[in-house]
Amino acid sequence: MKEGAVDGLYHKYAGADAKEVASVQGHINRMLAEFFDQAAGEVDGWFGENTKQGVERLQRLMQDEQGADLGAGGVDGIVGPMTRKAINNSCGAGTEPTDTGDLVL
Repeated sequence: MKEGAVDGLYHKYAGADAKEVASVQGHINRMLAEFFDQAAGEVDGWFGENTKQGVERLQRLMQDEQGADLGAGGVDGIVGPMTRKAINNSCGAGTEPTDTGDLVL
């Protein structure tokens, strides 16, 4: 099992490029600023527990306030297609993930 794996599955943001993680952290902190002080923790480029918690907070907001269907995984702390789309929409970037699943930031 690779480092950062969940249930034997490797996810892009487990061990991701620090710039991508820092971008996710910054966007989540901005998006949830009215509810939390640094919702995803300090912008440090490391996808740790604080970042995972920030992703979960964003996903709960998407699910509870916006009625988003997050699929079978639900609120899981993984930056998947629905979470990427929400982040991309918040900053005016394209909403479709690329073939590799990268954030379009």
